Amino acid sequence: MIDTNSTISHFNFTEIQATARRALISANPSYYSWTADQQEHYRATKEVQAIQRIKIVIINSLLNIHCDLTNSEDVWNELSETNLDIINWALLLTDGIGEDYIFVNESFAIGKSILDFKTLYDYDFSDYLFQEESRKERFSNYKPSDYYPFNWEPWVRLLIDKVFIYANLSSTGRYITDELEDFGFDYIHQLIPYELVEGKEHGKPLNGDSLQWDMQINASGLEKQLEELESRWYTYLEKRFIAISKEQVAKRPTVHIIDNNEKHVCNRTYIFNNEDALKSVRWKHFVADSKPLMKNDKSLDVQLINEKQQGQLFLDNSYKDIIDNFDPNVVKLKKKMKVVMPAEMLYNLNEPD
Repeated sequence: MIDTNSTISHFNFTEIQATARRALISANPSYYSWTADQQEHYRATKEVQAIQRIKIVIINSLLNIHCDLTNSEDVWNELSETNLDIINWALLLTDGIGEDYIFVNESFAIGKSILDFKTLYDYDFSDYLFQEESRKERFSNYKPSDYYPFNWEPWVRLLIDKVFIYANLSSTGRYITDELEDFGFDYIHQLIPYELVEGKEHGKPLNGDSLQWDMQINASGLEKQLEELESRWYTYLEKRFIAISKEQVAKRPTVHIIDNNEKHVCNRTYIFNNEDALKSVRWKHFVADSKPLMKNDKSLDVQLINEKQQGQLFLDNSYKDIIDNFDPNVVKLKKKMKVVMPAEMLYNLNEPD
């Protein structure tokens, strides 16, 4: 059940809908003379200029902030989080597709949109192929990996019963290993506490307005041991992702839902257990197709608890082995990287909270 008290309470759907309608007309006066399919295609594929005009109308109408072509980018960058949520709600009606006005907040290849992918699987498998090709180009010795659902999790926005939702789409394997990763690194830093200190090159100017980022780990002499333990944890997580994903292959397709509602907006995670679950859900009928797959038991929680217990045991054993047997003087070969960033960003990072 969606907590409607967590929505942006001082606006209602009718007001948002009217604003979105004016914005679409501003972008293209012929919009409401088209068929429903033509309108949907326009929402998903419109050009940058139309997007900008739509944003200007929505910001002026809903926030009463003067916005035009000369200052629209500055106004957008200065929007508060709450105001951005309001704008995103209205934009959903100008961008989304299908019954739920779902909008996939990810990049697409030139000439492509979410309308080119019927099901979640079609989109996710295409993204997997793209990622594989990218890695082959970047790394000459790259070994192809098998496909498992939502290794790269997309963000979406949608409407459910006229309630605006932010949602993350995940898989059982990815969700559990993401939670396990956070748990593990917190535990690693209990085993080997550390702090970040400025290195010799930190803050030095490079090209233009860029400054070098050089923060070093101080783990009281256990820096190499910490690095080794973190490296082993990464390898463990990768193996667990594959193992958990394989365990789901033969199971009945299911979807778990986790709600994490903020003060003024709803946040939801959809967790699909396997490839068949993704094949069962069409983008244009996302909510309707997901409902028959929903599983409202505690099995995912139990599985996560077990994974954390096993992960902690792995880290305890690895920590003991590293402290007893690891030689920090043996240097592992790895490519050296230099991190640069704009000066303003570096100063902001150094500012106390």
